[in-house]
Amino acid sequence: MITTVNFYTYTFGLTNFKLVPNKKPFMKKTANWALLASKEYEYGELLIQHQKEKDQNALIVGIGKEKLSVSRLRKVIHKSINFLKSQNVKITETNFSTETEIEEQIVLLALLEANYSFNKYRKSSVKEIDFSPLLKNSKNKELQILLESIQLTKDLVNEPPNLMTPEILAKFCKNLTSEIPNLKVKILNESQIHKIGMGAFLSVAQASDNRPYLIEFNYNPQRKSKKRIGLIGKGLTYDTGGLSLKPNNYMYGMKSDMAGAATVIGIINAAAKLRLQVPLTGLILACENSFSERSFKPGDVIKALSGKTIEVVDTDAEGRLTLADALTYLSKREEIDTIIDYATLTGSCVYTLGIVASGGFTNDAETIEKFKEASELTGENVWELPIFEEYRSNLDSSIADILQCDGRPDASMAAIFLKEFLVNEKKWLHLDIAGTAYLDEDDGFHKAGATGRGVWSTIEFLKAL
Repeated sequence: MITTVNFYTYTFGLTNFKLVPNKKPFMKKTANWALLASKEYEYGELLIQHQKEKDQNALIVGIGKEKLSVSRLRKVIHKSINFLKSQNVKITETNFSTETEIEEQIVLLALLEANYSFNKYRKSSVKEIDFSPLLKNSKNKELQILLESIQLTKDLVNEPPNLMTPEILAKFCKNLTSEIPNLKVKILNESQIHKIGMGAFLSVAQASDNRPYLIEFNYNPQRKSKKRIGLIGKGLTYDTGGLSLKPNNYMYGMKSDMAGAATVIGIINAAAKLRLQVPLTGLILACENSFSERSFKPGDVIKALSGKTIEVVDTDAEGRLTLADALTYLSKREEIDTIIDYATLTGSCVYTLGIVASGGFTNDAETIEKFKEASELTGENVWELPIFEEYRSNLDSSIADILQCDGRPDASMAAIFLKEFLVNEKKWLHLDIAGTAYLDEDDGFHKAGATGRGVWSTIEFLKAL
């Protein structure tokens, strides 16, 4: 067992990060470890090199020939931490060498975030590295809050669907706000939601024995502001596809369909504990998309909160129905200036961007540019995709105000559909996080499971405001 690890980071500001295969590992019981960023090796591979003059093993981490982005840095840190965890290392000393304090903070949070594992239901747990020495400095209080919020998001998504129902999620949110000043939560049950008129949301929820809940956070900082940001998280705690039933290989992992909701919870938690001076309203419409004799059906016409009628085409395109009512609910409010929604919405976004970037759709160029700046700073890539008005006619229905969906290009069509339910002129950013919020399998850098993407970048976006 290796007992000591010294962490060093070099050449963060340089253009390369390379790794070579682990051909000559040296596993001495007394060995030290140095985490090195090196431009001399291929990106994405690791080399363990014994340094006799220092009596230590060096884990060489390459950064490739291209400029080292924060996104690429976070990936190689994940890979490095996964290896070090496999060696049962114990951290007794740390030493960072970066060009700026901001870079040091980025490296540090990436190290801590990569160390995460979900052990709640395992007898033999995956041991995490003890990074507690890194957090002793008071200047790292913000990092501790960010880390806690990212881990919180991951935990919620990784919970099994039988133990993360809409009711359990609602109770969790209620308990969360009891610990945080200036943060309140309002929770509405099915009958109260029905009185509001959220017909699209309730249509999705009607087949399940686990009943739906509306969860509304309101964070009010001490400083008064006329502008309030609305955050919406898709809250499908499980999605079978309804009567348009998913095949099993697509259904497994659908506990992650509430990753948007978990992201909003993580953001709200961090913003309130950091005391950001931006008023926030967070909205989650939590339900299950199941199937029974009560299921909504392809061909049904349902009435949304906005008053528009929707002709259902595919019960597995349920997310846009819940988001439609959520967008109307928030856009009716005068105090809401900007709305951002987070949703594991479409497979077509995954096919387009893979797991590297979330798809961004907007009606306001300035909003997405500011969000992309925050995303680049944190390594949580967002790539803008179009909302072409020429496609709107594809959603014309012969019997209702609008069709729910119409094939390809589905990610853009979903955004066009959602835009119809903004009842007042609001700045709006729709983030399709289907490819980035949850990994079905290891990708060589990250382990399978929730990623927590979106929390860090949104906090930086809000700080910039």
